[in-house]
Amino acid sequence: MGSLNRRQEFDSVGIALNPATQALDAEQSSGDRAALLRWYYHLVRRWIWLIVLVTIAAGVTGYSVTTLFIKPTYVATATLQVDAGQLSSDVNGTGVIASQQLADTEARLVVTQPVAVKAYKALHLHLPLTPSTLLGGATASSDVNSQLVTLSVSSHDRVFAARAANALAYAAQQSEQQHQMSRFSAAIDAIDRQISSYQKDMASATKKQAQAGGAGNAQTQDLTREIDQDRTAINNLQTQLVTLQSTEAQTSANLDVRVPAQVPHFPSSPHPVRSAAIAAFLALLAATGLLFAREYFAGTLRNPEEFQALMSGAPVLGVVGDLNRETKRPGLSVTENRRSLGAEMYRMVRTNLLFSGADAANKVILMTSCGEGEGKTTTSMNVAMVMAEIGRKVLLIDADLRRPHIHQVAGIENRGGLTALLLGMDGGDIMTSTVQSEADPHLYFLPSGPIPPNPTALLSSQRMRDLLHAFKQSFDTIIVDSPPLLAVTDSAVLSTMADRVVLVADPRKATRHTLLRAKDVLERVGSRVSGVVLNRVGEESSGYYGYYYYGGYSAYVTDGQKVSSGSRNGKRAAK
Repeated sequence: MGSLNRRQEFDSVGIALNPATQALDAEQSSGDRAALLRWYYHLVRRWIWLIVLVTIAAGVTGYSVTTLFIKPTYVATATLQVDAGQLSSDVNGTGVIASQQLADTEARLVVTQPVAVKAYKALHLHLPLTPSTLLGGATASSDVNSQLVTLSVSSHDRVFAARAANALAYAAQQSEQQHQMSRFSAAIDAIDRQISSYQKDMASATKKQAQAGGAGNAQTQDLTREIDQDRTAINNLQTQLVTLQSTEAQTSANLDVRVPAQVPHFPSSPHPVRSAAIAAFLALLAATGLLFAREYFAGTLRNPEEFQALMSGAPVLGVVGDLNRETKRPGLSVTENRRSLGAEMYRMVRTNLLFSGADAANKVILMTSCGEGEGKTTTSMNVAMVMAEIGRKVLLIDADLRRPHIHQVAGIENRGGLTALLLGMDGGDIMTSTVQSEADPHLYFLPSGPIPPNPTALLSSQRMRDLLHAFKQSFDTIIVDSPPLLAVTDSAVLSTMADRVVLVADPRKATRHTLLRAKDVLERVGSRVSGVVLNRVGEESSGYYGYYYYGGYSAYVTDGQKVSSGSRNGKRAAK
């Protein structure tokens, strides 16, 4: 919504967005991604010690807890084989499937209550242990495409684990044998009784036949017929018995213990090394995630590299301390003491500006910030003064037509000024509106003048462009102090007329969100940040002062009197 309103405001003053902006959207997105990756890199590099410390601590803690507080568990394993008789010899393959199904069934039957009761008795266990307790640590499974059943028992006692596994295995084998024996025993016993009965009848008839004597009488013939019937019945029963026994042999399944369980030498759990690795990995993820979340929600940037990365590689021109601590009048560090630490900081900004393109083709330097109170006017004033002290003819323009401050800092009257020039009230000579500094003849000021009702319209006019072009003919450097970028559109408008845009940022106020918004505002009108000045950085912000050799150097630049920062003895070299 803010972008739409800003676009409408640009249109209302006759300034069109750069036509090339849409064509460069893909390139800008790629640059933003690269800037984000650089920010990730600097963030991780800054906190790598904490990430490593947390990761190591979590790994050591995981290993210690696993070793000291978790009892080791041992697993003993016995292997049983299911003999499916002649089912597995089926040439059609159905026997193999039936055999596998039978193995699955046997695996389930191994860990049942009846088997556990037999094992419980075999082990001579007693309360508080119960058969259910024995089953609680037992598992059984069948191997795929085989007739093997694996029985495992876990326990904190490695010897008991092996004894329990073997007891359950042999109890399952015994139960299976008893079950197979009971399947056909009743039928076989019934046939055996019938055969015995017929044998007794045939023996009695044979005895009677011998006593009767003579083969021709009727009694002997009846006895002979009875004996033949009994013999036939016995033969039929014996045939049935053989068939039943054969069927029993073909369909019965035997469960044999093939590999008894051995006492395990090493615990199956816990795994201290694996636990330590998992704990370290989770701590790594948590620490990294929390750091990113903290940085994201905090929004502040911790060192110059992060500002440079966020601004798509725009250089950090200088890091300026909190000058209110060392000056009587805020902002006049250069005029009060030309050898002060603050003055040297601004000379660093000047040097970087001159060596990064502030030549004849880059005379107009726009000073702006994301929001109010970040020190852009102070920076504009001091940079103008250090530029003038090397003999450059400098003009400082107060283009903040809403809340002007240059006249207050410079101690001049706010008459005429930029507003009068834009309204054509200069009388034909624009130089008459400028004020020469009493402290340095090379420095000139152009105050804002009266606050107009339509600042954006005046600043976006062709008259403003003509004025800057005219001033270029008379001055070596023109510094334009403008309003904050995110407050009004004046600075975005002026950026299209400036040769370079310098963003002044107070690390305590400028957040990642506001910086990206300011960068987007400039890119939408075809401009970009040429450099960043970090302002009002306290001594406690070592991430900034180490960047420009703050420690120790202050003792050299303060009239021979050491200040508190001198205790660092200059151990940090400038990057």
